[in-house]
Amino acid sequence: KTVVMGASGYSGLYKSFQDRMTVAVSQYERENNSGITEEVLTILGEDVIRGMHDTYKEDRYLITTNLNVLIGTRIKLDSQLMLFSGQGIPEPVNDIKVIGHGEPYGAIFIKNLWKSSMTMEQTAKLALFILKVIKEMSLDNSVGFTDDCLPQIYYLQNLSIDNSLRTKFTQGTLSEEQLAQIW
Repeated sequence: KTVVMGASGYSGLYKSFQDRMTVAVSQYERENNSGITEEVLTILGEDVIRGMHDTYKEDRYLITTNLNVLIGTRIKLDSQLMLFSGQGIPEPVNDIKVIGHGEPYGAIFIKNLWKSSMTMEQTAKLALFILKVIKEMSLDNSVGFTDDCLPQIYYLQNLSIDNSLRTKFTQGTLSEEQLAQIW
């Protein structure tokens, strides 16, 4: 399994989300003696954000307006990208999504330069270009990166296996553990 998280908004809120999510996943795996699924990860993400609302009480507007979390997963064979709003509502990202304070600037570039036929690498280069333009032109000082903290890029491709293994896996004659050993 692979899980990658990133966010826009207040870094302290994201750190709180990240810590709470790590604890929630560990607790789930320990109590259920099993690995996490995408569905359970979605429910835990909702619960964590709602728990943050309970913690911040009257200041919860900080979360609703200053936290967007992207969670990319590859559990089993397929990859998925989910966006959690500050209200705790998950939304699958099936196309492309611009988040954060710099969204108005990024959306202009995405609308004019991104094509659905682009590869993950091409899309990542476009995203870095957009961040660099926003930073270099000082369009929004809260967007971008510093020289000692560069953006991190993760590629979560769907895995493909030959049809005989896929048939064995879907028919239940090949366990997930056996499949993992093959990979």
